[in-house]
Amino acid sequence: MKTLDCPFCGNSNTVTRKIVKQEFDYKGQQLVLDDYVVHECSKCYESFEIPDDNTTNQEKLVAFQRKVDGLLRLIRKDPSGSIETLTQADEERALRNRA
Repeated sequence: MKTLDCPFCGNSNTVTRKIVKQEFDYKGQQLVLDDYVVHECSKCYESFEIPDDNTTNQEKLVAFQRKVDGLLRLIRKDPSGSIETLTQADEERALRNRA
């Protein structure tokens, strides 16, 4: 396992990886992630994130924000039976072109 130096105080071998419950508020709505990864220094008690640790959680957060904003992805079957995934903007363009 790779050891990390604290980016705040510079101490070596003092950083511990932790799984925490993290709450996010967006436009009055709340998302709770129970498996959010942070790293904490046992010397200065600062905590920080490493981007690659929370890739799946970041995807969940973006999906949550899109849902709150009403920007859901649409899934539609075309006449041939294949499934197509569209954004809201794609669907709006398609509807305008049909008119």
